[in-house]
Amino acid sequence: MDHVRSIIDAMTIAQAFKWALVVLVAGFIGQFGRKFAEYLIERARRKKKATAAAERALRETRSGPPETSSESVPQDAEGSKSLPDPSKEAKTKAKLEKKMAKAKAKQLKKAAKGD
Repeated sequence: MDHVRSIIDAMTIAQAFKWALVVLVAGFIGQFGRKFAEYLIERARRKKKATAAAERALRETRSGPPETSSESVPQDAEGSKSLPDPSKEAKTKAKLEKKMAKAKAKQLKKAAKGD
């Protein structure tokens, strides 16, 4: 007990004020550090959620259109059934994939800007 009393007696008002200020600053940094960490975690969750949604949409478009039945296959002038041009299907699919990639990039940019 005498040891503690000697420390208190030896401390000046300026030193006591300095230590109180150090404790307050440490609390301030700790509180806002925690809030900043929570903000970063929430931002990462939103970004991950947006990415997952875009990937899910891209996977759905890559799965392609549903199989066509023989009734839905167009007939040419002679009455025989003709299949759609594969190059047109490839172009359409490529266009759709490009649109989805563009939409994903736009969504990610918007999510980053909103944070």
